[in-house]
Formats: sequence, structure tokens, C-alpha cells
Amino acid sequence: MQKRHLIALSGMLTLLLLGVVYAWSVFAGPMEKEFSWQRSQTSMAFSICMSMFCIGGLISGILQKKFSSRVALWGCALAMGTGFCLASRVTSLTALYLTYGLLVGLGVGLAYNAVLSTVLRWFPDRTGFISGLLMMAFGFGGMVLGASGSLLVKAIGWRLTFFAIGVVFPVVILLCSTVMAPPKAGQLCAENSAACGGQKREDITASLMLRRPSFWIFFAWSSLLSAAGLMLIAHSVPFMAGMAIGADEAALLAGIVSVCNGFGRVIVGGLYDKIGRARVMLLVGAGFCIAGGILLYALRMGDIKLAVAGFVLTGLSFGGVLPMNAVFIRSFYGESNYPINFSMVNMVLIVASFLGPYVAGLLHGTSGSYAPMTIFIIMLGSLGTVLTIVLNKCREAREYGI
Repeated sequence: MQKRHLIALSGMLTLLLLGVVYAWSVFAGPMEKEFSWQRSQTSMAFSICMSMFCIGGLISGILQKKFSSRVALWGCALAMGTGFCLASRVTSLTALYLTYGLLVGLGVGLAYNAVLSTVLRWFPDRTGFISGLLMMAFGFGGMVLGASGSLLVKAIGWRLTFFAIGVVFPVVILLCSTVMAPPKAGQLCAENSAACGGQKREDITASLMLRRPSFWIFFAWSSLLSAAGLMLIAHSVPFMAGMAIGADEAALLAGIVSVCNGFGRVIVGGLYDKIGRARVMLLVGAGFCIAGGILLYALRMGDIKLAVAGFVLTGLSFGGVLPMNAVFIRSFYGESNYPINFSMVNMVLIVASFLGPYVAGLLHGTSGSYAPMTIFIIMLGSLGTVLTIVLNKCREAREYGI
């Protein structure tokens, strides 16, 4: 096995464990029952966690500029371990926000950036596919660890489950960090000559990147389409439940979005390597437009099969957004400042997490139907397509043919 394949596997395992943050609903229920907390109160812990995830990514980029990716992973192990262990002792919402929200979110952000920044440098020849694999591992972590976490909570309670995660996960992350290092000069070519080709990209600092229209065009594209995906994910269960099926069946069918989101990350990543950035971005935008149309028609006809088809296409389209974040920053702005630049584009998650679910809830509350939400998804997909066309006219896209 080549060293870069071992590093990729270590990165996937690390991101799989970090995906435990997406299993928050498994732990929130028992806490609400024990302390009589409201869902809006426990949801704030997840919102804080996601915000700190973005801030942790920025700190990780700064650390990697001065030290190495391993330092960021060590910081993750410390913050995540401390956060989960202290969270196992909480009796107040404030303590929950500080432990799970602040510390765990910070730790996940530190490692997420470090893993993506390091592993992608080993695969310049397969950037899209590898970024898709890594993103899939992160997404599947929520499903795999959510299911196993639910069993643990039933068996030993949420407190011991938190403590076990706080002890075991950091140890595994520290073990994975031992092989996590960028390639040295000439090392990559010695292992795989195909990885040495490609046109040299200009290295752009974060401050200069933030002054370029190309960054803000892509930031808007990623924010809008991420919001479209999160919009349906956040409301998938009530969407299905509104089509006259049982609660259990609705929950099962709603999971299709998350499953297809995971597979979509690999599929779209592979397509990027084959057909390029511009065509992939157009496909993702068009996918949301078509998915929104299918969902709107399914609602009007009461057709569950059509709704499932819309869920599948939405999940696949949404799966294409996060891998594009990773490969866009590298292809447009180079590798030297990648960790910090990558952390900047990940701020789209803050925008999308509030824009998508909130607007969907507002539209449903005022209309009593999810039809306006599906129309909004079509609008977001259309805007994404327009932004892709505009981005293709930027200097970087013309100069490097990307």
C-alpha cells in the first residue's frame, strides 16, 4: 500500500469519528426527558457546535501555517475528549453549551480542516474523488454513530456514552495523527508519477482571496445550494408525514436524503476529475431545480414514489456541494495557503444552516404547505446555475481552464 493510501484511510477514519456531531438528536432526546428541556434549548447546543466548527477550522488553518496538521489533530483530541467527558456531567444548559457546543465543535473543526488540507495534497491527480470519499466518511459518521450511539444510550445511558466517546475517540484520532503529514518535496512524484502533472496554480493569500470576485461568487453558490439541501433535510420527516403515511415510514423515507447525500459526495467528486469544475457546478444547480420540480409535483399529486425520487435527487445534488468547496479553493488559489483559505469557504455552513431550515419553517408556517419550500429550492438551484455562468467568466477560470 502506498503511503498516500494509508493517509487517506486514516483521514476517512478520523472524519467518520468526527461525524458523531451529526448524531446530536440521539443524545438530545434523553437529556430533554431527564431535565425537561425544550427542543429549542437543546438545539442551541448543536447550533453553537456548528458555529464553533467553522471557527475551529479557521484556527486549524492558522496552526497549520505555523506548525503542522498534527498539532491541529492533537488540539482536536484534547478539545473533543474534554468536551465529551465534561458534557457527561452537565446539569444545566449553560454547561451543555460550553462543553458540547463550544469544546466539541472547536475540536471537530480543528481536525476537519487538518485532514482535508493534508490528504488532498497527496492526491492532486484525483482531488475530486478523494474529497468526495472524505466527505462521505464525515456524513456517514452521523448515521453509523447515530445508530450505535442510540444502542449505547439505551444500554448504559447518555452520560456513560458521552464519557466513552470522550475517552475512546481521542485515542483513535491521536493514532491516526501519527501518519498525517503532507508530502515532502519529490516524495509524491516518487510514489506516483501521475500525481505530478497539471498546470501550476497561483498561490493566493487569504486577504487577497477575499478581495477577488471569484471567491464571493463561489461563496454565494455554495451558501445558496447548501441552504437548499439543509432546507429539505431539516423538514424531510414532516414533509413525508404530510403525505398520509405513518411516522415510522416517514422517518425511514426521510433518511434517503442523508444516504444519497453521502453517496453523492463520491459520485460528484469523481465527476469533477472527469468533466471538470464548471460542468459539475452546472449539474449540481440543475439537479436542485429538477428535484424541486419533482417534489412540487409530488405534493400536488400526493405521489410518494415521486417524492422519494425528489429526495434521492436532492441528496445527490447536495452531496456535490461540500466536495466542491474543497477542490475549488485548491484549484483557484493554490496549495500554500490552502488550510486558511479552506476555512474561509467553510463559513458557508453558518449562512446555510440558518438560511435553509429557518426559511423553510417560515414558508410552511405562513402557507401551511411545503409547496412554497419546493419552489424556493427551484429558485436557489436557478441562482446557483446563474452564478456558475458568472464564475466561468472570472479571470482565474479563463486563465487556468477550470
